[in-house]
Amino acid sequence: MVRRNAIYKNISQAIDEMMEDSKTEGIEKGKLEVLSNLLKKETISIQDAADCMAVGSGFGYYSLSSIFITQYKGPELGTIALLSNITREIITLLCAPLLVRWFGNLAPISAGGATTMDTTLPIITRYAGQQFVVVSIFHGFVTDFSVPFLVTFFCSI
Repeated sequence: MVRRNAIYKNISQAIDEMMEDSKTEGIEKGKLEVLSNLLKKETISIQDAADCMAVGSGFGYYSLSSIFITQYKGPELGTIALLSNITREIITLLCAPLLVRWFGNLAPISAGGATTMDTTLPIITRYAGQQFVVVSIFHGFVTDFSVPFLVTFFCSI
Protein backbone atom coordinates (compact mmCIF):
# COMPACT_ATOMS: atom_id res chain seq x y z
CA MET A 1 0.00 0.00 0.00
CA VAL A 2 2.87 2.35 0.84
CA ARG A 3 4.52 1.67 -2.53
CA ARG A 4 1.22 2.28 -4.36
CA ASN A 5 0.80 5.63 -2.57
CA ALA A 6 4.34 6.60 -3.59
CA ILE A 7 3.57 5.73 -7.21
CA TYR A 8 0.37 7.80 -7.10
CA LYS A 9 2.26 10.70 -5.57
CA ASN A 10 4.93 10.59 -8.29
CA ILE A 11 2.34 10.39 -11.06
CA SER A 12 0.31 13.22 -9.51
CA GLN A 13 3.44 15.38 -9.26
CA ALA A 14 4.29 14.72 -12.91
CA ILE A 15 0.75 15.65 -13.95
CA ASP A 16 0.88 18.81 -11.85
CA GLU A 17 4.15 19.79 -13.55
CA MET A 18 2.57 19.20 -16.96
CA MET A 19 -0.38 21.42 -15.98
CA GLU A 20 2.01 24.22 -14.97
CA ASP A 21 3.67 24.04 -18.38
CA SER A 22 2.62 27.03 -20.49
CA LYS A 23 2.00 24.81 -23.55
CA THR A 24 -0.80 22.87 -21.81
CA GLU A 25 -4.08 24.70 -22.33
CA GLY A 26 -7.80 24.22 -22.60
CA ILE A 27 -9.22 20.73 -22.76
CA GLU A 28 -5.85 19.02 -22.23
CA LYS A 29 -5.33 20.94 -19.01
CA GLY A 30 -8.82 20.00 -17.84
CA LYS A 31 -8.19 16.32 -18.56
CA LEU A 32 -4.93 16.43 -16.63
CA GLU A 33 -6.68 18.08 -13.67
CA VAL A 34 -9.35 15.39 -13.57
CA LEU A 35 -6.75 12.61 -13.77
CA SER A 36 -4.64 14.24 -11.07
CA ASN A 37 -7.64 14.61 -8.75
CA LEU A 38 -8.68 10.98 -9.29
CA LEU A 39 -5.19 9.72 -8.47
CA LYS A 40 -4.87 11.95 -5.41
CA LYS A 41 -8.19 10.75 -4.03
CA GLU A 42 -7.30 7.16 -4.96
CA THR A 43 -10.63 6.64 -6.73
CA ILE A 44 -8.86 4.74 -9.49
CA SER A 45 -6.01 2.34 -9.02
CA ILE A 46 -3.69 0.14 -11.01
CA GLN A 47 -5.68 -2.86 -9.80
CA ASP A 48 -8.91 -1.40 -11.18
CA ALA A 49 -7.22 -0.89 -14.54
CA ALA A 50 -6.08 -4.52 -14.61
CA ASP A 51 -9.62 -5.65 -13.80
CA CYS A 52 -11.00 -3.51 -16.64
CA MET A 53 -8.44 -4.93 -19.04
CA ALA A 54 -9.31 -8.47 -17.95
CA VAL A 55 -13.00 -7.83 -18.63
CA GLY A 56 -12.22 -6.14 -21.96
CA SER A 57 -9.94 -8.93 -23.08
CA GLY A 58 -12.88 -11.31 -23.03
CA PHE A 59 -13.59 -10.12 -26.60
CA GLY A 60 -17.18 -11.36 -26.47
CA TYR A 61 -16.19 -14.91 -25.50
CA TYR A 62 -18.53 -14.95 -22.52
CA SER A 63 -18.60 -18.70 -21.91
CA LEU A 64 -14.86 -18.80 -21.19
CA SER A 65 -13.73 -15.36 -20.05
CA SER A 66 -16.39 -14.93 -17.38
CA ILE A 67 -15.52 -18.33 -15.89
CA PHE A 68 -11.81 -17.46 -15.75
CA ILE A 69 -12.50 -14.06 -14.24
CA THR A 70 -14.88 -15.57 -11.67
CA GLN A 71 -12.21 -18.07 -10.63
CA TYR A 72 -9.44 -15.46 -10.40
CA LYS A 73 -11.26 -12.36 -9.19
CA GLY A 74 -14.62 -13.43 -7.79
CA PRO A 75 -18.25 -13.61 -8.85
CA GLU A 76 -18.85 -9.84 -9.01
CA LEU A 77 -16.24 -9.19 -11.67
CA GLY A 78 -17.19 -12.45 -13.42
CA THR A 79 -20.77 -11.23 -13.70
CA ILE A 80 -19.59 -7.89 -15.06
CA ALA A 81 -17.50 -9.76 -17.65
CA LEU A 82 -20.47 -11.90 -18.66
CA LEU A 83 -22.76 -8.90 -19.09
CA SER A 84 -20.06 -6.96 -20.92
CA ASN A 85 -19.47 -9.75 -23.40
CA ILE A 86 -23.17 -10.36 -24.02
CA THR A 87 -23.70 -6.62 -24.51
CA ARG A 88 -20.82 -6.54 -26.99
CA GLU A 89 -22.43 -9.29 -29.05
CA ILE A 90 -25.89 -7.71 -28.97
CA ILE A 91 -24.53 -4.30 -29.98
CA THR A 92 -22.68 -5.89 -32.88
CA LEU A 93 -25.80 -7.72 -34.03
CA LEU A 94 -28.09 -4.70 -33.74
CA CYS A 95 -25.75 -1.92 -34.82
CA ALA A 96 -23.82 -3.59 -37.67
CA PRO A 97 -25.57 -1.52 -40.37
CA LEU A 98 -24.81 1.71 -38.51
CA LEU A 99 -21.22 0.68 -37.82
CA VAL A 100 -20.66 -0.01 -41.53
CA ARG A 101 -22.25 3.28 -42.56
CA TRP A 102 -20.42 5.46 -40.03
CA PHE A 103 -17.06 3.72 -39.61
CA GLY A 104 -16.54 1.44 -42.61
CA ASN A 105 -16.78 -2.24 -43.43
CA LEU A 106 -14.28 -3.37 -40.80
CA ALA A 107 -16.10 -1.74 -37.88
CA PRO A 108 -18.56 -4.55 -37.12
CA ILE A 109 -15.71 -7.05 -37.32
CA SER A 110 -13.75 -5.08 -34.76
CA ALA A 111 -16.80 -4.61 -32.53
CA GLY A 112 -17.72 -8.28 -32.65
CA GLY A 113 -14.51 -9.64 -31.19
CA ALA A 114 -14.40 -13.42 -30.89
CA THR A 115 -17.99 -13.76 -32.11
CA THR A 116 -17.11 -12.70 -35.65
CA MET A 117 -16.36 -16.24 -36.73
CA ASP A 118 -19.66 -17.70 -35.59
CA THR A 119 -22.59 -15.78 -34.09
CA THR A 120 -22.19 -12.40 -35.77
CA LEU A 121 -20.75 -13.70 -39.06
CA PRO A 122 -24.08 -13.71 -40.95
CA ILE A 123 -24.92 -10.12 -40.02
CA ILE A 124 -21.39 -8.96 -40.81
CA THR A 125 -21.53 -10.72 -44.19
CA ARG A 126 -24.87 -9.12 -44.95
CA TYR A 127 -23.83 -5.54 -44.23
CA ALA A 128 -20.06 -5.48 -44.79
CA GLY A 129 -20.06 -7.77 -47.84
CA GLN A 130 -18.88 -11.21 -48.91
CA GLN A 131 -15.31 -9.99 -49.35
CA PHE A 132 -14.99 -9.58 -45.55
CA VAL A 133 -15.94 -13.15 -44.62
CA VAL A 134 -12.34 -14.39 -44.54
CA VAL A 135 -11.21 -11.34 -42.57
CA SER A 136 -14.05 -11.86 -40.11
CA ILE A 137 -13.27 -15.54 -39.60
CA PHE A 138 -9.55 -14.85 -39.18
CA HIS A 139 -10.26 -12.04 -36.71
CA GLY A 140 -12.60 -14.27 -34.72
CA PHE A 141 -10.07 -17.10 -34.71
CA VAL A 142 -7.22 -14.90 -33.45
CA THR A 143 -9.27 -13.16 -30.76
CA ASP A 144 -10.86 -16.46 -29.73
CA PHE A 145 -7.51 -18.09 -29.05
CA SER A 146 -6.03 -15.02 -27.35
CA VAL A 147 -8.78 -14.80 -24.71
CA PRO A 148 -7.42 -17.44 -22.27
CA PHE A 149 -3.93 -15.95 -22.35
CA LEU A 150 -4.94 -12.30 -22.01
CA VAL A 151 -7.63 -12.83 -19.38
CA THR A 152 -5.36 -14.91 -17.15
CA PHE A 153 -2.52 -12.43 -17.64
CA PHE A 154 -4.61 -9.41 -16.60
CA CYS A 155 -6.20 -11.34 -13.72
CA SER A 156 -2.77 -12.21 -12.37
CA ILE A 157 -1.63 -8.57 -12.19
